[in-house]
Amino acid sequence: MHRVTSTFVLLLMAMVATCAAAPGNTPGVEESPPGCARRVFPMGQEWKTFPLPERVTVLRCSRKESEYRSLHQYCVVRDNGSGPRLVHTYSVGKSDDQFARFALKGNEVWAYHANGALLARMRLWVKPPVLHAPAPEHARLRFAGTGEGHILCEAENLTDYPVLLRRGRVYIVLPEGKRTVLNNLCVWLREETLLPPRQKKPLQLRIVAKRTINPRDLMRRKQVHLVYRASDSKPISHPEAIAPAAIFQPGLPDMGDKDQLQLFRLSDELAVVDGDTIGGYLSYQFDFYRLKQGLWQLATRVEQSANPRLGVSAYECNGNRVRLLDSDENVIMEVEVP
Repeated sequence: MHRVTSTFVLLLMAMVATCAAAPGNTPGVEESPPGCARRVFPMGQEWKTFPLPERVTVLRCSRKESEYRSLHQYCVVRDNGSGPRLVHTYSVGKSDDQFARFALKGNEVWAYHANGALLARMRLWVKPPVLHAPAPEHARLRFAGTGEGHILCEAENLTDYPVLLRRGRVYIVLPEGKRTVLNNLCVWLREETLLPPRQKKPLQLRIVAKRTINPRDLMRRKQVHLVYRASDSKPISHPEAIAPAAIFQPGLPDMGDKDQLQLFRLSDELAVVDGDTIGGYLSYQFDFYRLKQGLWQLATRVEQSANPRLGVSAYECNGNRVRLLDSDENVIMEVEVP
């Protein structure tokens, strides 16, 4: 799976603090929302502004993440009378972006598709970034069995609008009581599929592995969760449909550019985001979130020096303690989540 770059998160927090303390936030000195946003993202290009009520502004810029991938970076700026302050950022792959309009709903900015479907809920930060709303759920993949060279699943459209599943990778997550196991089987959705509103379709997901042809042990599992990430970077073939960049386990935090996240639900109220390369050093960062009063709140953040032979294959919860295990059941680290 791809990983989120934690260096960017730390740099963003530093720049947000700079924006809050900038001359534009000093009494008697004027600054515009675009000036605030451009200070945080000086490399942004093709800026576009979406004014909202209550002195809230959404701004979008384009930025290049790599030679092969560009992003639309959304910045939400609020002015409570003491100057503009950045209160949310939300990245979307340029090829995945279907945001057509925005609305302020309480303390969240909701982003909508042109067809009226809710695509994202951007919870405005009191301080960055601690709270996230649960992500809207557009489709679900349900495990239905195995066959020679493929996994069977049922794709269900949960909306009143068409949903397009593009070609992409499917990951297998196995909840086992207090454990969450990350299966390393390589599975692909090879053909794009258009799901009519509120309809279901059977799918065959191709197994790409030399040794595993028919993983019959999956049939013995009580729960098998399928996580999907689109891989197509070409223009969306059905722009009238919702084309999700990812389908995660239900109810996880809405954290923006999802194909850059390893995001797992460990229990009804606990989730983890797994990232790496902190501050230029080879190390991992794990952010643990708790669901409180309908919002995901950052509970703790821990770091671990990376070993190229080690990777998290399972999470094991025991009360407030979470053990991270490798494929040989060795404990990588143990975390207490407040």
